Amino acid sequence: MAGNQPDMRVGLLPSVQPIGEKIVPHITVFVRVPDEEALRPHLYQARLELAVVDGRRLEKNQSAHGVDSVLSGVNVVPLSATFSGKMWFAFENLEFRPAAAGHTYQLRVSVWKSAHDEKTNIWKQPSLLTDVLTKSVAVVPAGRPVERRINDEVHEWDKGTVESVLIVRNREPSLSVENCVAMWPRPKAIMHAELDQGPWAATSYSRSSAPPS
Repeated sequence: MAGNQPDMRVGLLPSVQPIGEKIVPHITVFVRVPDEEALRPHLYQARLELAVVDGRRLEKNQSAHGVDSVLSGVNVVPLSATFSGKMWFAFENLEFRPAAAGHTYQLRVSVWKSAHDEKTNIWKQPSLLTDVLTKSVAVVPAGRPVERRINDEVHEWDKGTVESVLIVRNREPSLSVENCVAMWPRPKAIMHAELDQGPWAATSYSRSSAPPS
């Protein structure tokens, strides 16, 4: 990432993942922002893409279309909550498709923003805020036992908030974003319903409703 981009950390799936099993804990993305008030006029979105397959790096224009072929579930999510200046996105209910077995993958997690012009009520052209490549994950046939643990890199980044959230997600992997946010007092944890209601909120179900990227 470029030096002027926000810090970004990802709580990722295990290094080995059986096909047909939900990825738990959910892939959780935290992005540090300098001023929570700066979130208000923008809509934010996180996207998963294929970056590397069996050691072969994909072109960016290939990866956005290829992720659906190996991952089932929602791979484009809106901003759900802010924790003390850190934006939180969660990719829930993802699993690898049978065709992915026997391969290794690296995912690109990117965060996009689109400014809203209140005078015209138009969302401007989206721009990339930051992105990061995950470590490799090997996809194996169903039934193989896999150790579930929290990503140590995330622990080192923020002992106060991020570790607490991921411990909860690890202990209760089926918890939704709303369930986790309810465990923290306001204003430390803020749900962003006003952003969820924008044109990107339904991109997983109706991509035509989103601003073009």
